[in-house]
Amino acid sequence: MTTSSLSTLACIAILLATPPSLTAQLPRSMSVPVVFGSPLPDDGLHTVLVRWYADAAGGLPLWQESLTTQIISGRCDLILGSTTPLPDTLLRSTPTYLGYSLDNEPERLPRTMIVPVASALTAAYAEVAARLDPRASGLVTSINELAGPVSIIGTGGVSIRRQGSALMITSATVAIESGSIRGDGRSSTYRVRPTTTLQSSRNVTFDVHSPTTHLLGQVRIDHDTNELVFSVSAPLLSDEEIHWSIIP
Repeated sequence: MTTSSLSTLACIAILLATPPSLTAQLPRSMSVPVVFGSPLPDDGLHTVLVRWYADAAGGLPLWQESLTTQIISGRCDLILGSTTPLPDTLLRSTPTYLGYSLDNEPERLPRTMIVPVASALTAAYAEVAARLDPRASGLVTSINELAGPVSIIGTGGVSIRRQGSALMITSATVAIESGSIRGDGRSSTYRVRPTTTLQSSRNVTFDVHSPTTHLLGQVRIDHDTNELVFSVSAPLLSDEEIHWSIIP
């Protein structure tokens, strides 16, 4: 397969439409800004075959869709699910990976990692329920016998914040070691050697911080050099950082 600098420049967002009735299913689509690197495609209409995978490399596609899109200077916006609604299993499962084939060419690498956002789907169903007649049956209208407006408050190290129509619930975890890497405007791969010996039992969490957008990324552990290798979808600028932590 052809290797190229294919990147997704913005955080992938779930776009959920409200159904006209209770029995209708929620159409699901994802807006994905994409940049195609070398070989750079000509400006104009192109056919892009998008495949979903369970792994970053190899394996059979879980789902695929063919889209026709306008590409200018290697950039385009793909609306995944615009021809066939995305299955719930893709949006609720563990992280998946997108592969792109342009105009029947071999699939480009690396694949783009997609983080599951099941909470966004749950919030969308709740929004639909809120608009229905209160006498409608088959709906959850209370939590632990509390009806009406209910506040969800996190305690004991658990924090709850609203992100659009989703409630993001996180818990505080004491890190063994943490740090940050600042971008240089040129590289999309960064290596750091922690003082902690990296073992298979260790978990590594990280966030890409940017004042303008969210960049997708992934991390792997190089056990030979005891290094963390971070790969992001585009070169980090000088005001963008990767914050990482090693937790038990």
